[in-house]
Amino acid sequence: GNHQLSSEIWYIHNRDSVRASVYLYNFYSNEEDSNLASQLNQRFMKDHPGNPLFPLQALGICDTDASRYKDKIERAASDVATIPVLNVNHTNMIQQLAARASDSNCRHLDVEAVETLLVAASDNPDQIIHPSARVDLLFTRAQIEEHRENYVAATDALRSAMDVRPNLEAAVLMAYFMVESGDLNMAISHLKESIRNPPVEGIISRAIWRQRLNDLLDSLSAVQLERNENER
Repeated sequence: GNHQLSSEIWYIHNRDSVRASVYLYNFYSNEEDSNLASQLNQRFMKDHPGNPLFPLQALGICDTDASRYKDKIERAASDVATIPVLNVNHTNMIQQLAARASDSNCRHLDVEAVETLLVAASDNPDQIIHPSARVDLLFTRAQIEEHRENYVAATDALRSAMDVRPNLEAAVLMAYFMVESGDLNMAISHLKESIRNPPVEGIISRAIWRQRLNDLLDSLSAVQLERNENER
């Protein structure tokens, strides 16, 4: 009751606030009142025209009508492509949709729907994309390619993410995708190089990086040793 009251009061006194609108939407969405959440989101899209956050949010509400859901995808893609600055609030939402698309109760929310959003995010050369948002998009690309079992493309997406901003999760996932693509030796070489030259600054950060990757390297090296013994 208090959560509902606080979210409603915050919105009433801050109707122009995107955060207040999202907070109110999340309350009813978490309460599984999808009808009211959908109605609120429609209002927020009118209150904040051109902000892709709310059209993206709408994709989390599954419509039984396929054409209606397609219209929602096109609306979200249009706003994603035309907003002057794409930030992590938008790309986090796209990444969440990608995660749901691979295991969703909504048959209209599929990998191709997320692909449409990703293409839209790269269509506007004049658009400013924050570095963290770009990393989100590359992780989303990796998620999609993993779903398609295209592990080489997934690895390439994460390598690009590492070029933007070194990320321990990306380094670990790259090794995983290399193994999935059937190249255990490449995964081991990748880990050895990442441990030898951690792409992060600071003694503590480098120590954490090395410890995490060393554990994974030990596991993969044991697998490689077992394979070599079996081949003798």
